[in-house]
Amino acid sequence: VAPQATGTPVTIQESGRLISSAFVEAGAIAVAAIVVLLAIVLRSVREVALIIAPLLLAALLTLGLMVVTGMKLNYANIIALPLLLGIGVAFDIYFVMNWRAGLSDHLQSSTARGVVFSALTTMCAFGSLWLAPDVGTSEMGKLLTISLAMTVLCTLFVLPALLGPAPAPVTATGRGSARANPPAPRSAAARRGSPAPQAPGRGGTPVQGNRAASGVGINLADPIGQMRQQA
Repeated sequence: VAPQATGTPVTIQESGRLISSAFVEAGAIAVAAIVVLLAIVLRSVREVALIIAPLLLAALLTLGLMVVTGMKLNYANIIALPLLLGIGVAFDIYFVMNWRAGLSDHLQSSTARGVVFSALTTMCAFGSLWLAPDVGTSEMGKLLTISLAMTVLCTLFVLPALLGPAPAPVTATGRGSARANPPAPRSAAARRGSPAPQAPGRGGTPVQGNRAASGVGINLADPIGQMRQQA
């Protein structure tokens, strides 16, 4: 209507439009970069999906909780959602890498405790912004705290259910030792099925078992014959 109009209302409207477009662009770039990096490192579409799915669920739960509590997205707190992608994806990567290594009891592992302690310390830092007197800063701290809580909830309870039983780990050491130490070839007599040759005793009689290994033929059941052999 008035393309040359200016003033505070126009500035606020254009600033809001710029922030909204920047939020969409930042979110798309963050998701694309995370997916590409995970695909290069993991080389598995299923594992990449397992990492991304809890993040998307946490975002939906955050938006739903905002609707329930009456909290609205504004230009100050909308930047919190892209920030949570970088923080939340690390928690999922820890569990997926443990699952690849053969660990199934995720909640009983030290990784789960480390994730909880790390999330609590980060949540305390974000919660301090919630107490700020500025309304915009307070809303951003509140949304960051809620988003991080939903992210940890999905990581601890949803992701282990999606992973399921861990696959059997295949170590490179086991494969290398199998190649380095091949089974010893059998002798010609063993391949034909004939008995192995027996070592002769001192008196010319064959000796079996441990007696052949010692090289001495002794017949304990015939002491007279033993004395004749020694004579």
